[in-house]
Amino acid sequence: MIYLANGDIDRLLHLIGAAQSDSRDVIYWAEYDRGDKRIHDFNQPFQTAPIVHIFEWKPDVEARWLTTQREEDLDRLCLEGATQAQNWTPVEVEWILDEPGDARRDTTDCPNLVPGVPVLSARAVHALRPHLMNVGELLPLSHKTCEYFALNVTNVVDALDEDRSDLTRFGSGRIMLVKVYAFHQQAIGSHTVFKDRRLASSTVFVTDPFVKAVEQAQLTGFVFQRVWPSDA
Repeated sequence: MIYLANGDIDRLLHLIGAAQSDSRDVIYWAEYDRGDKRIHDFNQPFQTAPIVHIFEWKPDVEARWLTTQREEDLDRLCLEGATQAQNWTPVEVEWILDEPGDARRDTTDCPNLVPGVPVLSARAVHALRPHLMNVGELLPLSHKTCEYFALNVTNVVDALDEDRSDLTRFGSGRIMLVKVYAFHQQAIGSHTVFKDRRLASSTVFVTDPFVKAVEQAQLTGFVFQRVWPSDA
């Protein structure tokens, strides 16, 4: 009941009433997702499962940006987790140098290109390879002077806890914005890079070991915004 209430006293009182009627309902709500997959085992002590910190991975928008040489190639980079490697041909990209100050911006190991598709330098790929294995595909980009890869994250899971998250939705019911995140930790497993099925077009999440690997390798252009636990 405490877990489901998530700090909401009114919800806790409602759950107490539900438990008095049939405690099995409350146990089910807490331990299973909507697809009848068990995501928690409250027979086990909480301390046996260390808290994972989850971050949204973004590029540094103050650094130099990339764009595609052909506008139609932007559609090829709208990736939502489906594999692309078998039929991939490198997308030609170039720096955005439209404004006088653009040329003075730093080039980084993780330049901005399109939302939800991180771009990595060859140096970053080498440093982060242990974390990139089995979570996605490195799709080559073609640049005149730099070697970059688009990371197509194919590790797409059902980790977002919609009941405990603060969401804004479109009229269709699809998620428009997540104001406060909550996750099912067991759904993430041991992966340090993942997407959630409902946000696969826009957001890549990482956990502590990935952030530490970036810091240890002194890679540039990575921005990590902690989204869960929000009060950690």
